[in-house]
Amino acid sequence: TPATPRIESVPLSNYMIVSKESLTSLLLECPKCEQGQCHLSFHMVGLAASCTRECNRCDFTATWHSSPVLKTSKASNKEKLPKINVDFVSGAILSAVGGTKLRLLLMMSGVTPLSTTSFHRLKKFYVSPAVDELFFKKQGELIDELRKRVAKGEKIHICGDGSFDSRGYSAAYCRYFLLNAETEEKKIALAEQKVNKER
Repeated sequence: TPATPRIESVPLSNYMIVSKESLTSLLLECPKCEQGQCHLSFHMVGLAASCTRECNRCDFTATWHSSPVLKTSKASNKEKLPKINVDFVSGAILSAVGGTKLRLLLMMSGVTPLSTTSFHRLKKFYVSPAVDELFFKKQGELIDELRKRVAKGEKIHICGDGSFDSRGYSAAYCRYFLLNAETEEKKIALAEQKVNKER
């Protein structure tokens, strides 16, 4: 009975950068027979790669994917959502790198980058809604906690400031922010109200 295979010293990162030559040489070998080699057909979706393998000696066929595909509410053959693409877009947005600098970095490093259209589509339909959902969830939890403390008669220390959508006398909207001075929870927008332009 063969020993159970072990996987040791697994990196903490979710992704590992592998050269094209190393990956190709690995996928060429047929896992079913020892003599055959596989015909390889690659397909790129953004940063995600997939490869169809067909052995030239046996009936082995398989498709290898560099990243799992996430499920969407409107799953179809036209819309593929590789996890690596969403992770890179999220990282670029949350670190304030942005799509242009990310694209330039990948191109200069020899990595096929995401197109500008794909970057903004993933940002609009997946990353931004997730950020908004988490923000308003945390905002509601914090406001509920402060309300409970006020209801118990406890004193709270908050600071506030307002910002208009434009300078001068043409401002139409004002967003007001509160800061919990005790925990330093910042930018909790409670309300957005229209300001009379004539004022």
